[in-house]
Amino acid sequence: MGWLLRPVLPKRQWPAVRYREKRAISREEHALILSRENNPEMSAFLWCCWHIGGSQSDVARLTAEDIDWQSRVVSFFRSKTRTAQIVHFGAGLAEVLRGLAQVGPLFPRLAALDEKHRASLFQRACRRVGVEGVSLHSYR
Repeated sequence: MGWLLRPVLPKRQWPAVRYREKRAISREEHALILSRENNPEMSAFLWCCWHIGGSQSDVARLTAEDIDWQSRVVSFFRSKTRTAQIVHFGAGLAEVLRGLAQVGPLFPRLAALDEKHRASLFQRACRRVGVEGVSLHSYR
């Protein structure tokens, strides 16, 4: 509209943007979070995030049909880029996957949640054990 002749705050006076440190979650932090996690579905979800390294939305939407037990492969399409992801898994993830549903979604309650809600559940779990500076993205 052109009603203001000049900006209220000149660009050089804007405060500098400071980004927080980004880091991966350590094995010790992961074990600490899992040690206090009472929800078996959330615990299995965190294990899958640890082993697969996919985004939280992609891991939450995994189904039993995405698992090929003969080849020991988990395959899915990334929701953001629609590219195929094929991840080979070992004995650790196989043990976790065997405890999940054999038909349909692996995490039915978590898949129904918005990513913000899953992130807040994870942040609550981190606060319970005193882990700071990580998010679900830290599993990637």
